[in-house]
Amino acid sequence: MANKNTTSNKLKAALSTLIFPIISIIIAMFIAVFFVMWAEGENFFVATATLFQAIWEGSFGTSFSIVETLVFVTPLLFTGLANAVAFKTGLFNIGVEGQFIMGIFAAAAIGLIPGLPAIIHVPLVLIGGMLAGALWAAIPGFLKAKVGTNEVINTIMMNFIAMFFVNYMIMGPLNAPGKATTPLIQDSAKLWRFLGKQIELILGYL
Repeated sequence: MANKNTTSNKLKAALSTLIFPIISIIIAMFIAVFFVMWAEGENFFVATATLFQAIWEGSFGTSFSIVETLVFVTPLLFTGLANAVAFKTGLFNIGVEGQFIMGIFAAAAIGLIPGLPAIIHVPLVLIGGMLAGALWAAIPGFLKAKVGTNEVINTIMMNFIAMFFVNYMIMGPLNAPGKATTPLIQDSAKLWRFLGKQIELILGYL
């Protein structure tokens, strides 16, 4: 009996956790359909079909769109995970943007180091990016634990510090002449292509 109650409580907790995101998605879809109706002058059902067709074709319609979807979704998934871990501990990590910026900057800076073999360079880029993001998150965490400062305020401020610091580095010491970027990273620091001809072959069988 106790096991049944425990399972029931877990199921209720899971459903209560999911219900708000689901409702948010449904409301967002209704609002999007409304704008399609307003822009196209169509009725609700035609506008809904138009919207979902555009979403599908834009996200998964071609091999290029699938790869682009993965490119944009991957950082969102990991930054969302970083938020979720903090929320589980009762903290509000509003500084994920700054941590992500510092991580990708560190990865790019390490990627510029010449003369390293790929077997060392690629892991070094990945580990360096993760450590930079973690260290940037550790600063407000340390202040929260030792001084009791508000992590929301600290992490928001850290976002702006990271943004302006990276802007300075990209436009200054690490600037590629004539461009608002760093130079291209070394070939030894580049990951192999996960998708390319392979995704076209997979789509050919679907």
